[in-house]
Amino acid sequence: MKYVLIFSSVIFSISFGAFEAYSGQKDLVNDKNGVVVAGYDVVAYFENAKKNITKGTKGSKDFLSVYDGHQYYFSSEKNKQLFDGAPKNYLPQYGGWCAWAVADGKVNVPVNYNTFLVAKDNSGKEKLYLFYNSWGTNTLTQWKKGDHQSLVNAANKSWKQAGVK
Repeated sequence: MKYVLIFSSVIFSISFGAFEAYSGQKDLVNDKNGVVVAGYDVVAYFENAKKNITKGTKGSKDFLSVYDGHQYYFSSEKNKQLFDGAPKNYLPQYGGWCAWAVADGKVNVPVNYNTFLVAKDNSGKEKLYLFYNSWGTNTLTQWKKGDHQSLVNAANKSWKQAGVK
């Protein structure tokens, strides 16, 4: 077991090291082709969490909103309207980058859009957190083993120190 943990830690470090150079982007939003979170519906994450659905929902160009210069796709007109009414309530934390990595001081590690958590932040508001999940490393699993509020505090500090909003 000890060797499995050491091996996992080494692979995790190598993976993050590779992604450290992934992009110089430390933007508010992890855009892919100009679309936030690769076109996944940010409102649907909240709905899916309530239903214990552990996958993201792809949005459609048919339900497009633009907020703060970024495009968001939704899976329904209802979700588009919910977002348009209060967009800040649905934005992914840390620009859509891996929350675990941000807490560890790495602010530009990409995510798997089917690996997410909707949980309350320090203010009591539900927030969307996305996570890296590849090469045998699922950072959501690591996040859940830790103290959520402490990790949020560390990620907030790291995100602020990186000079992003």
